Amino acid sequence: FTAAQYRYNRAFADGTIYWPVRRQRLRGWASSSVSPAVSTTVLAAHVRLGFIRALTSGPEKSSIIHPRKRFYAGGSQSVRGFGENMLGPRVLTVNPIDLDNLLGCDVSTVESARLCDPNAEQVSGDKAGEPLDDDDFFPRPLGGRAVAEASVELRFPIWRKITGAVFLDGAIVGQAPFEEVGDLVDIASLTRGTAALTPGFGVRYHTRVGPIRVDVGYNPTVSETQRVVTQVCRTPPVNGQLTDCPPGDRLIVPLNTERRLSGGRNLLERLTLHLSIGQAY
Repeated sequence: FTAAQYRYNRAFADGTIYWPVRRQRLRGWASSSVSPAVSTTVLAAHVRLGFIRALTSGPEKSSIIHPRKRFYAGGSQSVRGFGENMLGPRVLTVNPIDLDNLLGCDVSTVESARLCDPNAEQVSGDKAGEPLDDDDFFPRPLGGRAVAEASVELRFPIWRKITGAVFLDGAIVGQAPFEEVGDLVDIASLTRGTAALTPGFGVRYHTRVGPIRVDVGYNPTVSETQRVVTQVCRTPPVNGQLTDCPPGDRLIVPLNTERRLSGGRNLLERLTLHLSIGQAY
């Protein structure tokens, strides 16, 4: 009906339910329009399901799904052990100048750049003989074609306008869509995606504009292997300097070799902090 170039079928469902567990009167909490004198311990649960597939029967016959229509997970209102949209299919981007400094790597052409090993040793600089650091690679979310997400959270009063919460968030972001229109959901497609289960805790300070929420989620991921992409100049830059390549003349090139990133080496590095206004759901 919209005559868009990227045609698709998309189904999405989102639901939340709350169970009052216990009511209690808080000491020193005066009755006001902001916070009642009686507070309730609440068990909340949230479920999100979604699927999308491209329609290839039109004149364009494009199987590309627009990134804004794909599904993402992770963040203050999703799986809180991850950053915003960081749970799901991702790629690692690396500066071509850093890549060109690796042993046996040449980013002057698309063909030679594909053969670069992102795990090779550096040939010059202060860290010659050492591989690139994990911080030199930047993860970029790609989104998935299917998502199944669930969360459970116990919210309880602490003192006056302060309440606390403990939660458990989980999600699977898959790549495969429906096989055909009218087919049942391919559950196996979800298992081929990226999954995680993250516990955490948080504190809320209730104000007139809503609760100010601080959540800390724990990411149990030890390590993961991801594809690496870089950029190459379409035409050889002047004086051979990659910095002289104009933005409109750059191509994105995936490398043949993947990069393995280590997760947090200690407890603090595996914690993700979220600061926001309003409940998670």
